[in-house]
Amino acid sequence: ALNTAASENPPFLTDSELHIFLSRVEQTDGGLVHRLYHAERTKVDDPFTPAVLMTNVQGPGSRDHALALRPSSAPNPSTYRALLSSQRLGAPNIDYYWLDISPPFSGQAGAPQSAVGPLNSGGLEGGASFSRDGLRLYHSRYVYPDGGNSGNGDLYIVDINLASETSNLRLVPGPVNT
Repeated sequence: ALNTAASENPPFLTDSELHIFLSRVEQTDGGLVHRLYHAERTKVDDPFTPAVLMTNVQGPGSRDHALALRPSSAPNPSTYRALLSSQRLGAPNIDYYWLDISPPFSGQAGAPQSAVGPLNSGGLEGGASFSRDGLRLYHSRYVYPDGGNSGNGDLYIVDINLASETSNLRLVPGPVNT
């Protein structure tokens, strides 16, 4: 139910393994477009339902690459803070945006707000993965220093406070980045 003739991209599986978010690269009249989808299942051993386009997130002219849900401290949260990796309104960069979404993830969503602090660099931001407590974010950043096609991608850690503001951006320590 998840794989189609389109290209499916970075999935995000919730801790319960009952919800999955993914991006599909689809051919449209306007060219290739990245769109965000959601699928769910009742039990971990069940197959996923067919993925549904998250029209509540997709903005005009946007290319949504990936979504990660920030873990909630509530046992049964009604709203999640999500971090969307998206290219909005023809911008040249893929940046992060915060938004609030609620199960069943196809209804109303808060309007995506550009992430502040050191998360957006002018490069390509993506691959978000939160720590279990939701206080740290691990992500990748690909920067083109010459403005062209050559560049460098590295993995970073950033601290997240309760207001979804970020601080203390740093490279992942050790020999991970080469």
